[in-house]
Amino acid sequence: MSNLPAALLLIASSVLMGIANLCVKSATTRAQGLGASLSFVMAVARQPIFLFGLLLVAIASVVWIRVLSLIGLTTAYPVFVSLTYAVVAIGAILLFGEHVSGQKLMGTVFLMAGIFFISRG
Repeated sequence: MSNLPAALLLIASSVLMGIANLCVKSATTRAQGLGASLSFVMAVARQPIFLFGLLLVAIASVVWIRVLSLIGLTTAYPVFVSLTYAVVAIGAILLFGEHVSGQKLMGTVFLMAGIFFISRG
């Protein structure tokens, strides 16, 4: 991918979507104990961190639309998904204390290698 502005927009969209997922996870963690019920959904939906996550999804979507006007989907989508996964994995470790197995770590390394090859093609 030789288009620097497009690459930066793609990274921005991925990071925003990753942070949005971390916000939603935070909201669901705070509302635990209510089960998979309507009261659980409402408890999550009323939290400011959840609403902030939704705002980030909206912003990431607008940026994503611009990315798709600049980069082919077969390049943009795999890079988007892989970078978003990396942001979520790092955030889950740092914010929620989640454990990453050796298999997940190796998979992340392969994803990053894949980003390298996909972005060059």
